Amino acid sequence: MTFSRRQGLAWAALLLVLFGATAPVGAATQASKPTTSAPAGKAAQPPARFVPRPKVPLKDQMDVNHASRAALMKLPGVTGALADKVIAGRPYLAKTKLVTQGVLPNELFQQIRDHVYAGGPLPAGK
Repeated sequence: MTFSRRQGLAWAALLLVLFGATAPVGAATQASKPTTSAPAGKAAQPPARFVPRPKVPLKDQMDVNHASRAALMKLPGVTGALADKVIAGRPYLAKTKLVTQGVLPNELFQQIRDHVYAGGPLPAGK
């Protein structure tokens, strides 16, 4: 069974009517938001805006798959024991694996994530 363009448009219009897609996208959410007024004496605060983290150039980042113990210890909060854990868990496919594999705590990773990346795998001899 084949449909002509006219039949296809008719079906699309029917589906839009049946599923209520005739209202503007933001109309339902605008009406359901409760109105709040600022406390007396305080001005209403504008909504918080997303502030992107500054980009660290790749040349200034450290490769966790190839960095030495001493280099890893230069990262803020990384101790000798943590550097040894990072080295023992190599190679990493992504820098987030440092957290998901339990090598670094998430709080520490959040501090250093802009300063590290996971490069290609180590050569066979490590």
